[in-house]
Amino acid sequence: MKKISSILLVGIFIAVSCGEIFEKNIENKTVEVISPAHGVAVAEGETTFLWREVVSATHYHITIVSPDFATSSRVVVDTIMPDTVLKRFAFTHRLDPGNYQWNIRAWNFAYRTRENILALEVIARDNDAGSGDDD
Repeated sequence: MKKISSILLVGIFIAVSCGEIFEKNIENKTVEVISPAHGVAVAEGETTFLWREVVSATHYHITIVSPDFATSSRVVVDTIMPDTVLKRFAFTHRLDPGNYQWNIRAWNFAYRTRENILALEVIARDNDAGSGDDD
Protein backbone atom coordinates (compact mmCIF):
# COMPACT_ATOMS: atom_id res chain seq x y z
CA MET A 1 0.00 0.00 0.00
CA LYS A 2 2.88 2.38 0.79
CA LYS A 3 4.36 1.69 -2.63
CA ILE A 4 1.09 2.62 -4.36
CA SER A 5 0.81 5.80 -2.27
CA SER A 6 4.38 6.76 -3.14
CA ILE A 7 3.78 6.16 -6.84
CA LEU A 8 0.56 8.18 -6.66
CA LEU A 9 2.31 11.11 -4.95
CA VAL A 10 5.11 11.09 -7.53
CA GLY A 11 2.52 11.04 -10.32
CA ILE A 12 0.67 14.01 -8.85
CA PHE A 13 3.94 15.92 -8.42
CA ILE A 14 4.91 15.29 -12.04
CA ALA A 15 1.47 16.32 -13.33
CA VAL A 16 1.53 19.57 -11.37
CA SER A 17 5.13 20.36 -12.39
CA CYS A 18 4.66 19.62 -16.11
CA GLY A 19 3.51 23.15 -16.87
CA GLU A 20 6.71 24.63 -15.52
CA ILE A 21 8.83 22.03 -17.31
CA PHE A 22 7.21 22.43 -20.74
CA GLU A 23 6.27 26.13 -20.69
CA LYS A 24 8.81 28.72 -21.82
CA ASN A 25 9.62 31.34 -19.20
CA ILE A 26 8.31 34.70 -20.47
CA GLU A 27 8.65 36.61 -17.18
CA ASN A 28 11.45 38.85 -18.50
CA LYS A 29 9.46 39.88 -21.57
CA THR A 30 7.10 42.80 -22.03
CA VAL A 31 4.30 42.86 -24.58
CA GLU A 32 5.33 45.25 -27.35
CA VAL A 33 2.53 47.77 -27.86
CA ILE A 34 1.89 49.09 -31.35
CA SER A 35 -0.92 51.51 -30.50
CA PRO A 36 -2.11 53.58 -28.86
CA ALA A 37 1.30 54.79 -27.74
CA HIS A 38 1.91 56.05 -24.21
CA GLY A 39 0.52 59.53 -23.58
CA VAL A 40 -1.42 60.00 -26.83
CA ALA A 41 -4.84 61.59 -27.17
CA VAL A 42 -7.51 59.94 -29.30
CA ALA A 43 -11.05 60.94 -30.22
CA GLU A 44 -13.90 59.41 -28.26
CA GLY A 45 -15.46 56.30 -29.70
CA GLU A 46 -13.95 52.97 -30.62
CA THR A 47 -10.28 52.66 -29.76
CA THR A 48 -8.26 49.73 -31.06
CA PHE A 49 -5.41 48.46 -28.92
CA LEU A 50 -2.73 46.67 -30.96
CA TRP A 51 0.29 44.67 -29.80
CA ARG A 52 2.83 42.17 -31.09
CA GLU A 53 2.65 38.46 -30.36
CA VAL A 54 4.72 37.09 -27.49
CA VAL A 55 6.14 33.70 -28.49
CA SER A 56 5.02 30.95 -26.09
CA ALA A 57 2.11 32.99 -24.72
CA THR A 58 -1.27 31.30 -24.66
CA HIS A 59 -3.41 34.19 -23.38
CA TYR A 60 -3.42 37.97 -23.21
CA HIS A 61 -4.88 39.96 -20.32
CA ILE A 62 -5.92 43.54 -21.06
CA THR A 63 -6.96 45.94 -18.33
CA ILE A 64 -8.21 49.50 -18.88
CA VAL A 65 -8.95 51.75 -15.89
CA SER A 66 -9.93 55.36 -15.34
CA PRO A 67 -8.27 57.59 -14.39
CA ASP A 68 -5.22 55.45 -13.47
CA PHE A 69 -4.22 52.23 -11.71
CA ALA A 70 -3.27 54.00 -8.47
CA THR A 71 -6.68 55.63 -8.02
CA SER A 72 -8.82 53.62 -10.38
CA SER A 73 -12.35 54.65 -9.63
CA ARG A 74 -13.56 52.67 -12.63
CA VAL A 75 -12.37 49.44 -14.21
CA VAL A 76 -13.45 49.79 -17.82
CA VAL A 77 -12.06 46.50 -19.18
CA ASP A 78 -10.57 43.48 -17.44
CA THR A 79 -10.58 40.57 -19.86
CA ILE A 80 -8.50 37.56 -20.82
CA MET A 81 -8.28 36.46 -24.43
CA PRO A 82 -6.83 33.12 -25.55
CA ASP A 83 -4.42 33.64 -28.44
CA THR A 84 -6.27 30.94 -30.38
CA VAL A 85 -9.22 33.30 -30.94
CA LEU A 86 -7.05 36.22 -32.00
CA LYS A 87 -6.61 36.60 -35.75
CA ARG A 88 -4.52 39.65 -35.05
CA PHE A 89 -3.30 40.84 -31.71
CA ALA A 90 -5.87 43.55 -31.12
CA PHE A 91 -8.76 44.53 -28.90
CA THR A 92 -11.35 47.23 -29.68
CA HIS A 93 -13.47 49.01 -27.09
CA ARG A 94 -15.58 52.18 -27.01
CA LEU A 95 -14.14 54.82 -24.67
CA ASP A 96 -15.81 58.00 -23.47
CA PRO A 97 -13.84 61.24 -22.95
CA GLY A 98 -11.47 61.09 -20.00
CA ASN A 99 -8.09 59.88 -18.80
CA TYR A 100 -7.20 56.21 -18.83
CA GLN A 101 -4.35 53.84 -18.16
CA TRP A 102 -4.11 50.43 -19.75
CA ASN A 103 -1.98 47.35 -19.54
CA ILE A 104 -1.57 44.26 -21.70
CA ARG A 105 0.18 41.17 -20.33
CA ALA A 106 0.83 37.83 -21.95
CA TRP A 107 0.84 34.58 -20.02
CA ASN A 108 1.03 30.85 -20.36
CA PHE A 109 0.39 28.03 -17.89
CA ALA A 110 3.39 28.86 -15.70
CA TYR A 111 4.56 32.41 -16.44
CA ARG A 112 3.40 35.92 -17.30
CA THR A 113 5.15 38.93 -18.81
CA ARG A 114 6.04 42.14 -16.99
CA GLU A 115 3.55 44.96 -16.69
CA ASN A 116 3.67 47.76 -19.23
CA ILE A 117 1.31 50.52 -18.10
CA LEU A 118 0.44 53.17 -20.67
CA ALA A 119 -1.54 56.40 -20.34
CA LEU A 120 -4.23 57.47 -22.78
CA GLU A 121 -6.47 60.52 -23.04
CA VAL A 122 -9.77 60.33 -24.86
CA ILE A 123 -11.06 63.68 -26.05
CA ALA A 124 -14.58 64.65 -27.09
CA ARG A 125 -15.26 64.92 -30.78
CA ASP A 126 -15.96 68.43 -31.99
CA ASN A 127 -19.60 68.15 -33.10
CA ASP A 128 -19.57 71.62 -34.65
CA ALA A 129 -16.58 71.00 -36.89
CA GLY A 130 -17.44 71.55 -40.53
CA SER A 131 -20.99 72.74 -39.81
CA GLY A 132 -20.45 76.07 -41.54
CA ASP A 133 -22.15 78.05 -38.73
CA ASP A 134 -20.45 81.35 -38.02
CA ASP A 135 -22.21 82.85 -35.02
